[in-house]
Amino acid sequence: MGGSPNSNPSGYTNSSPVNFIKSTSVPTVFFHGTADNVVPIAQSYILEEKLEENDVPFLREYIQGAGHSFSQSVTVDLVGKTAAFLKVHVP
Repeated sequence: MGGSPNSNPSGYTNSSPVNFIKSTSVPTVFFHGTADNVVPIAQSYILEEKLEENDVPFLREYIQGAGHSFSQSVTVDLVGKTAAFLKVHVP
């Protein structure tokens, strides 16, 4: 990023997808483990809020106790949910 959020605020602003969400944004799918120690879960809360504010269809799941990756059974379940969501929201 060429610096910190304080020294390069425009770089950080321009790299965050939440700053570009609008009513015409594509339907969005995201999943987040509640115990993720790589990406703060607050990032997903912000994304969810921006999608709601702009009436963008989305599917999100917060996986209780999961970290930055999911078990095979959870992944299989999420892939199925994603496929169903896309059939409804993507022509």
